[in-house]
Amino acid sequence: MREISIKIDKDNDINKPHNGKHITMIEVSPKGKYLVSCSEENKTIASWNVEDVNEGQLKSDYQHIIDEHVEIVRKICVSDDKILAYIWGFNNYVIIINKLKIIDMNNHKEIELILDIFSNSYYHCSFNLKGEFIFCSDVLNRYGTYHKIIWIYSTQTKNNKWTCKKIYKIPSDSELLEISKYDSEKIYLFSNNNFYEWNILTEKIIKLFGNETYKEEYESDSKWYIKKDFRISSNEKFICLRIKNKIIVYSIDLNIPIFFLDINNDIIQSYNFMNLPDLYPLVLNLSFPNELTQDTLLNNRIWNSIMKYCWKNSQLPKELLTENLPLLSLLTNKHIFGILDGYLEN
Repeated sequence: MREISIKIDKDNDINKPHNGKHITMIEVSPKGKYLVSCSEENKTIASWNVEDVNEGQLKSDYQHIIDEHVEIVRKICVSDDKILAYIWGFNNYVIIINKLKIIDMNNHKEIELILDIFSNSYYHCSFNLKGEFIFCSDVLNRYGTYHKIIWIYSTQTKNNKWTCKKIYKIPSDSELLEISKYDSEKIYLFSNNNFYEWNILTEKIIKLFGNETYKEEYESDSKWYIKKDFRISSNEKFICLRIKNKIIVYSIDLNIPIFFLDINNDIIQSYNFMNLPDLYPLVLNLSFPNELTQDTLLNNRIWNSIMKYCWKNSQLPKELLTENLPLLSLLTNKHIFGILDGYLEN
């Protein structure tokens, strides 16, 4: 991992787009060009141009004000050409409604999706390396039955209207956990107490892991509750699956799980995976929640262990050594981003 040190100027108000309020969520674009941060307390989303570094300082270049009636932001994502998308929720006194909003931060205009059929609640959104926008939503058919549909849109149109390229139906007994940012053909599902990788083009399904422990706990819970406890990160060599405080590392070449990590166990040097640098970004990104929760301090233990190991073996510069490690983290091939005392750190 190539080291790049970037400082955030905390004394400059332009770098406080959330007015000093706590940042609760951060995401980076597929190629690492842009980063977005969200503060639900301040009801703002800010954009940071990672490539526009002036004298070692990273500055925010856009702020989006979230509507007052929005009760929760479920998911945020950003493209490499500075387009923001997020899923937000509110209570209509009957059910929780989840809606999707897309903003072109280059011209401050909202993007319209051309849909031929009505979409109800949205559950996932992301941009991939191909410049496509992908989301999942419930669609009501003529018989009153909801289906989980994955939509893939081209983002190349210039009139602020995007047209759908492909549609895929998720099996009715499955819940979508994640869509690969690096391979849009691969999605990750939870079904019948098992976790699967599904190639939506070839329809090939690979079982990653299964455990009866989660049957009674999740079979009747909502998809958002499932997504909170189950998270996926992957690259061309490994798939890492987090289930609550456990992380399972799956080898794509071997087609088997090769490591089982406990977030509550800070003595992880005993695992051979410390000799596999390709795993660091995946494990670190899973070791923190997408939002601040009561288990944040527990999650810091695995981060502390990996950081101490890297410093001990001279894999990180001494300037990054600190006892005040960020609460949330996002790691790419060039940068480590974190949230400390409500500020974005790099």
